[in-house]
Amino acid sequence: MYKRQVPGLIGVAFVYGMVFDFVVETIWLRLGIYTYAGAIEWLTFFSGRYYQFPIYEVVLAGAMFGAFGALRYFLNDRGMTVAERGVDELRVSHRAKLGVRFLAVVGIVNVLMFVTYNLPMQWFAIHADAWPEDITERSYLTNGICGPETDYACSGPDIPIPRPDSVHISPDGQLVIPEGTTFTP
Repeated sequence: MYKRQVPGLIGVAFVYGMVFDFVVETIWLRLGIYTYAGAIEWLTFFSGRYYQFPIYEVVLAGAMFGAFGALRYFLNDRGMTVAERGVDELRVSHRAKLGVRFLAVVGIVNVLMFVTYNLPMQWFAIHADAWPEDITERSYLTNGICGPETDYACSGPDIPIPRPDSVHISPDGQLVIPEGTTFTP
């Protein structure tokens, strides 16, 4: 394979991953299977709706799928990914080599997902806007973690994410100090 073709193949996997993710997740979000409650409003399709869809999620999913595709496509002459190379040098049984290969692939897939999706998504999550009312009014999307039927306001730029038994803000904007908690303003 020519080295000039490699970026093109990775680009095709990236774009295909973006399109696939957009189509599938748009359907799932409209069905109310889950939601992207905390999203950056100006980077979000259908902002303010229960089915809002962050644009950056599509890009990060495309990067993740592109990385997985590149890992699977670019094998050596023995059919091994970059993570598995060198396993033949080990002086262990064939079964142990298979186990090491399996763990190597699982490990690299986790690293790729962490670098291409989880880590960047956390940056977007901590910069997210407040949860839209269209989401907080639907108890099946909040699952009782925040909103009108709970003692917790949903997180956003002005509402920090609470910890168990911590001082927190209620949905009506009042400061809640749990019993047994010391609080000094």
